[in-house]
Amino acid sequence: DDDDDDDDDDDAWRTPVLGARSSGGGRVETRLAEIRSWLASRPHRHAVYLILDDLNLLFGDDGRGTNLPPDHFVHTVDEGDTAKENVGLTTERVRVAVEKVRKQIEGDRVRREILLSKDSAAHPPWYTAEEWNALKESDLPCDVLAKETCPIVVKAAASQYLREYRIKKEKVKGCSLCAIQ
Repeated sequence: DDDDDDDDDDDAWRTPVLGARSSGGGRVETRLAEIRSWLASRPHRHAVYLILDDLNLLFGDDGRGTNLPPDHFVHTVDEGDTAKENVGLTTERVRVAVEKVRKQIEGDRVRREILLSKDSAAHPPWYTAEEWNALKESDLPCDVLAKETCPIVVKAAASQYLREYRIKKEKVKGCSLCAIQ
């Protein structure tokens, strides 16, 4: 039904409600499962994101760390201070949220600049240095390939390019006229 697609777009900012179906059991684990499910369904959209929540998602119900990056989270309730004026999006929390997003955007920009620099030896961990240097010489969008959230179609094009690159390299390697004597 086409109307369902429109509803999905209208609710795109909302996390799914997993409730009792979530495999964690606790409130924090359930909320994290909802958030991770939402992020996983939008792999090309979440290089920069911020989670605002009244639960402290940095720590599980058992008190252990949850591996949620602190630079992607703002807790909207101060532990022990639940006075009405200190709950929710206070001016200070909005300032912190904007600063965290700004730092994410800047960090993403700097990482891409380093990876795309012709002189840089840096490369995304999913490519070898040789593969990354070959890709930088291609017409492929390396700024997109440098992101963990690169669309599958672009990754497929990179894989095809690297296959062709390896074949060409092997042909040159086996060519007796091309060998340096």
